Amino acid sequence: NVGTTITSWILSLTGIESENFFIQLLKPSSFAPILALIGIFMMMLTKDSKKKDIASIMLGFAVLMFGMETMSEAVKPLADVPEFTNILMVFTNPILGMLAGLVLTAVIQSSSASVGILQALCLTGAVPFSAAIPIIMGQNIGTCITAMLSSIGTKRDAKRAAVAPLTLNMGGALVWLIIYCVIRSVFAPPILTAVATPLGIAIVNTLFKVLNIILFMPLTGLLEKVVCILVPGTAKAEKDTELDERLLATPTLALQQCHTIAVDMARDAVTSLKEALQSFDHYTPQLEESIRN
Repeated sequence: NVGTTITSWILSLTGIESENFFIQLLKPSSFAPILALIGIFMMMLTKDSKKKDIASIMLGFAVLMFGMETMSEAVKPLADVPEFTNILMVFTNPILGMLAGLVLTAVIQSSSASVGILQALCLTGAVPFSAAIPIIMGQNIGTCITAMLSSIGTKRDAKRAAVAPLTLNMGGALVWLIIYCVIRSVFAPPILTAVATPLGIAIVNTLFKVLNIILFMPLTGLLEKVVCILVPGTAKAEKDTELDERLLATPTLALQQCHTIAVDMARDAVTSLKEALQSFDHYTPQLEESIRN
């Protein structure tokens, strides 16, 4: 949960305002084209699969930065449209803001991308922190949709692995939403009416996830029990499936798993053969039974 916030911190660099040349180099729009060129040359000139993977990462990052930069420039004129501002102000309602973040993230299935979209909207100067904070809470729930969809048709433990982050994020969002509403109603801090910035979004996103971990770390055992209740066990033992079709989406993992299973089968066959040969000289009823099994 905390690791995924690195994207928002990188995207927050788009809000850097300085005439200093070296500071300007920190902006993604400055170094993304360089990464793209390096990635293209690596992709064309190397045959090593690992280097090609690194090149793909560079190209993907450059495309992401270019897309965010393009979107940021496209939404800036919306700051002068009153209707757009009025729509965003609706999300200052905590419930509506959380639902908006949840739905957006569930549709695009990426919390990093949805936070990036929110950061781009912040550049219009029309998004207050009172709207951004609930949206971020909802985004952390919506990102669980990917794991939930992947768990369809899987075994019990896989379903529990998908339900665990959903339970964690929903519980944390509920607790912190209540605390947020209390602070907003009782203290009304001025920061809530201030205009959100890309850096501010990155800070709020990271702070929410860190606080969520601090809240639930002592409650890991309770979380485990809740997940087991939500996805109960069955009396019938489940059959292990070592060759899962979902691995085909990642050919490297699929081939590695096939190799592992083939080696295990060969090792078992050699062991059985040795036991069979030993039976000629050291026959016992127990050895016969073990070979049959």
